[in-house]
Amino acid sequence: MKKILFSLLGRALLLVSLTALASCNDDKTEPSGGTPSVAIGEITPQSNRLTFALTLRDAEKAFYLCLPATESAPSAETLAAQGIPVSQSQTVTVDGLLPETAYTISAVAMQGDRLGSVATASATTAPSDAEPAVKLTPGEATTTSLSFSLEMQDCARAAYLLIANPKQGQTPDAEEILRSGTTVESDGTHTVNELTPATTYLIAAVGEKDSKRSEVVTIEMTTGFDASAPATFDRQVAGFYYGVPAGYNYAEYYVVLSEGEATEQEGIYTTTGAGRTLSIDLYYFEPLSGDPAITQGAYKYATSKSLRTFDPEKTRGTVNDGKGGIRQIEFKDGTIDVRLSGSTYTITASLVTTDGEEFTGSYTGPLTLENREEEQEQNLPPLEKELTGMSFVRAIAKYYNNDETTDQCTVELYDVEPGGSDGYYYLLDAGHKLSVDFLVATGDDAQIVEGTYTVADTNAALTLIPGYEESFLDSTMALGTYCEEYSEERVSTYGFASSGTVTVTRTGDTYSFDVKLKTSKGYRIEGTYEGAIEMYDKR
Repeated sequence: MKKILFSLLGRALLLVSLTALASCNDDKTEPSGGTPSVAIGEITPQSNRLTFALTLRDAEKAFYLCLPATESAPSAETLAAQGIPVSQSQTVTVDGLLPETAYTISAVAMQGDRLGSVATASATTAPSDAEPAVKLTPGEATTTSLSFSLEMQDCARAAYLLIANPKQGQTPDAEEILRSGTTVESDGTHTVNELTPATTYLIAAVGEKDSKRSEVVTIEMTTGFDASAPATFDRQVAGFYYGVPAGYNYAEYYVVLSEGEATEQEGIYTTTGAGRTLSIDLYYFEPLSGDPAITQGAYKYATSKSLRTFDPEKTRGTVNDGKGGIRQIEFKDGTIDVRLSGSTYTITASLVTTDGEEFTGSYTGPLTLENREEEQEQNLPPLEKELTGMSFVRAIAKYYNNDETTDQCTVELYDVEPGGSDGYYYLLDAGHKLSVDFLVATGDDAQIVEGTYTVADTNAALTLIPGYEESFLDSTMALGTYCEEYSEERVSTYGFASSGTVTVTRTGDTYSFDVKLKTSKGYRIEGTYEGAIEMYDKR
C-alpha cells in the first residue's frame, strides 16, 4: 500500500518540475527591452530650413520624412522604405524649404524587424529675410510682337509694363508698373502682341512681397519689319526746290520721306531705328508763282531730267534693320505718282530696285519745299590749265535706262588707283578722274557701242552729256562729262566739257578710249585708256 502511494506522489512532483522547467525555457527566448520608439523634439524654424532632435528608445535605427502639411502623413512601412535613416539619437536639419510654409515631420523607430508607432510634429518656416528681385531677358522680336522671360526671386508677384519710343531717361516707377502693368505670379516667358512695327519699346518690371519691392529693372527691344512689305511713310524729313539745272529745261523738286525719326549724313537720310527712307527727285515746269509745289501726276524713271521724270541718281532708299545694319537701295525702273487734295499730298512709289526687287511705299500729308534756287550760282573751283597725254589705269561704269530710245552709261576713268568699293569710287591720292556720260542706243546688254561720241545737249545716241555743276542738299556736285584734278594739297578743281569727242573701239572685253575734249574755259582734256570696264548695270 505504501509503495503505491509513493509512486503517485513521485509522478506529481515530476510533472510540476517539468512544467517549471518549460516555463524557465520560455522566459529566455523573449527579447529584452520594450517597444521601439522615436520622439521628435522642439522644432526650430528658419525661412528655408527646420531643425529638430530625434531621440531613439529601444531601437537600433529610425527613419524620418519632412513633407508639406498639405500631404498625408506616411505609414510606418512607407517611412521604413522611403525615409531618411538615422542610427542614433541626433539633431537633424532639413534644408531647401519654402518660406512661410507649413510642414509635417514624420518618424518611426525600428528594432530588428519590428516597427514602432509613427511620431509626427508640425511647424511653419519663417518669413524670408531675402530682398525680392526680378530679372528680364530679351527673347524673339517680330514685326508686331516681342517675347521676353521674367524670373522672380523671393517675390509673391511681379508686374511688367511696355512703353513705346521711350524718351531718354524715361523709366516708370514701381507704383506705375504695379498699377498699370501686367501682373504675373511665376517665372515664365511672356509675349506681347499687336505692337507697332519698327518701334523701340522699353520693358520695365518690378517684384513685390509683403511690404517689400524689388528694384525696377528694364530692357529695350525693337520690333522688326518686313522690308519687302509696302512702306508707310509717316513724315517728311527734308524738301528742297532747286529751280532749273544748268543745261536743262525743267525744274528740280527733292523730297525725303521716312518711317519714323531720321538723321542725315553726307546727303544720305536713314531712320534712327528700324525702318526705311525714300528720297525722290522729280522734274517738272517751274512754278508759275508763289511757293514751289509739286504738280500732281505720274513721274517715270529716266536719266534725261525731262518733263515728269525722276532722277535715279538722287532717287534712292535706305533700310535700317534696327540691329546696326543699314543698306542703300537704288532703282532701275518704276513710277512715282503724286496727287494733291487741298494741301494734302498723296505720294505712291512703285519702283524696281537694281536687284530686281519691288519697292513700294506711300505717304499722305503736307509737304514743305525750301527754295534753294539761288544756290545754283555756287561754283566749284575751276580747272585753269590744259591736261593732255593722260594715261588712265582703271575704268568703272554705271549703266542706266534713259528714255525709250537711249541708255546712259557714266564711265569714270582714273589715272591713279581710286579709293572706294562696289561702284562708288573717289580720288584718294593726287591724280585725275575723267567722268564721261555716254548716251547709247537702247539695247539688251550693258555695253558702250563702238563709235565717236560728240559732246552735245541733244539727248541723242552717240553723244556725250555736257559737263555742269549742280547744287544738291548742302553741297555742289559735278555732273555730266567733266575732269577732276586732285592735288597733293587735297584740293579738287574741275573742268567741264563743252565740246570735243571720245572715240570708242572694242575687242572682246577690252575697250579703247581716245579722249579729245575741251572745257567751257577753252582748255584741252586729252588722254587714252585701254582695258576692261568694271560695269555696274543699274537698269
